[in-house]
Amino acid sequence: MRLLKSILVLVLLLASVLSGGTLVQIRVAHANARSEPNSSAQVVAVLNSGEIFAVVEDVPYWYGVTLRNGDTAYVAKSLCKVALDEEGENTDEEAGQPISEFYTVPPSGPAVTLPSCTPTTLGADFSICPRAGTTGSSHASANLVKNRLERSCSFSTITVEEVLKLKPLPGAVRALPVSDPRTTYLTALEARPVMLEGFLAMEKNGGPESVNCGSSTRKDIHMEIVATDVIDPKTNREAHVVTEVTPWFREAITAWTTSALGQFASYRGGYSGTNHGPHAGDGSVGTWRGTAWEVHPITRIEVLDSGMWRSIE
Repeated sequence: MRLLKSILVLVLLLASVLSGGTLVQIRVAHANARSEPNSSAQVVAVLNSGEIFAVVEDVPYWYGVTLRNGDTAYVAKSLCKVALDEEGENTDEEAGQPISEFYTVPPSGPAVTLPSCTPTTLGADFSICPRAGTTGSSHASANLVKNRLERSCSFSTITVEEVLKLKPLPGAVRALPVSDPRTTYLTALEARPVMLEGFLAMEKNGGPESVNCGSSTRKDIHMEIVATDVIDPKTNREAHVVTEVTPWFREAITAWTTSALGQFASYRGGYSGTNHGPHAGDGSVGTWRGTAWEVHPITRIEVLDSGMWRSIE
């Protein structure tokens, strides 16, 4: 594997989970949330299909849920379905800690500013696919973040090990009140431009997903980063961090193709074929990746070539 330095922006993939009470998902196009659990009470919000909310009160025919502004409102049970949440991954030492302590935002790494760099913003034609992705997607909020277009010049460094240590979050974290420590943890980290250095274990085209409106042609380039090249990356996938080149950057920077970037990877197109690099079954967190946190959109890529960092543009 060739040592690769990617300059990326850290955002959450909504697959990271931590146990935390009953969640319900709106199953109709629009659902009225009312001030009291009866159909004649004042409508205080209109909730949309696919949105997920934490239940704080369960009364006959109604769920009391926490809205995004922190208020409690009531939604008819007939308009909802229970959204199952998976068990978290607290260590023995962390079990029982207050959420506010468990979700302490990690400090930024050392700052790096690129020389002779001017911040820019890519152009994008969102008539091709809206910035929020597929209309009505339950991942719309995350899609807005992933489809960012800014190329910054200042970053904080982060290591593969530090990404792997980031705390898991509920799949419905964006439905939690803004005052919740898990919301604070998310918003602090996904706003942090970072520089990640590591070895490119594998690269391939991503699959259709809501952020790209399910397109079979406008796909991310999926790049798995590891901290070491002394282990065949096919055998230590629980130590992989997923990073991605999004279609807007892929289209703007023509040098970022799967064939061009694949020359720096141990494997291309997956792990089932012959290895591509000097090292010669998939699943989810702990199986084919080490964390549900992902790093995207990649905004700059450098490769260590003959002892010198070389930009891929």
